[in-house]
Amino acid sequence: CSSDLYNMAKAEVGGARCGSLVRALAIDSRFAAAHLDLGVCRHAQDRLPDALAHYRTAAALDPGLAKAPHNAGALLMQRGLTLQAEPLFRRSVVLDPVSPALMSDLLFCLCFLETPDLDAVFAEHRRFNRRFACKGTAPSAFSNGRDPDRVLRVGYVSSNLHRHPVGHALLGLFEH
Repeated sequence: CSSDLYNMAKAEVGGARCGSLVRALAIDSRFAAAHLDLGVCRHAQDRLPDALAHYRTAAALDPGLAKAPHNAGALLMQRGLTLQAEPLFRRSVVLDPVSPALMSDLLFCLCFLETPDLDAVFAEHRRFNRRFACKGTAPSAFSNGRDPDRVLRVGYVSSNLHRHPVGHALLGLFEH
């Protein structure tokens, strides 16, 4: 049964997982979740055209599956095809409007458009804030003095600044 193979794939890793998903789809080629997960497997194997095809098939079979357009958008972003990725991220946000991760990926995508509408990008960030920001928390009070001649110390903290695009963008700031 295709669902048994799919469930088995959920417990497996690597090539075995991909194999179980292929076998599940051989039994039922209209199994949207199996297409989505096989897309993830192929993406991890750097078989990007295959991954994209499975994401698109999953989206066609189950138009309500938010991760299908999201994953396709992420793959296209990885390939530098931001303009093609944007509508896919937007679709995933429409399908799952309560997911901050999906909307965050849309915001990330908007920052890489060649000719972004900055007002529209700002509006999307404000929409994210209205939807997901913590409400009712007071801003932190700081005990530092307000003397304009004091030495100002600025710290940048990140768990992955060394391998993130923001880290590369900040390099010029640090050098100057």
